[in-house]
Amino acid sequence: AAFQLIALKAIAAGAEFGFFYPSTEWDMAQPFACHCGEATCLKEIKGAAHLTDEEVKRHRLTNYIIGKLKENKNTPVVDKSITEDVLGEDFGD
Repeated sequence: AAFQLIALKAIAAGAEFGFFYPSTEWDMAQPFACHCGEATCLKEIKGAAHLTDEEVKRHRLTNYIIGKLKENKNTPVVDKSITEDVLGEDFGD
């Protein structure tokens, strides 16, 4: 299986960049601490099932994760603030 990464902005040669694990991971068996230093850092990476409404809005997610958010939005794992307008057809890739 191929894995495709899409840069959301230009990446200069030698620049450091990160990967947003919840964009592809639903509920991680082994969460880990993040030390990226960004103002919006999640602090603990657990998967998309644990994102808030605002965190979902800030990131580009795979169709798989968008589908999981839509089908699980009323379960205890998913933040109940996630709404249809956040998960609408124009959201994600």
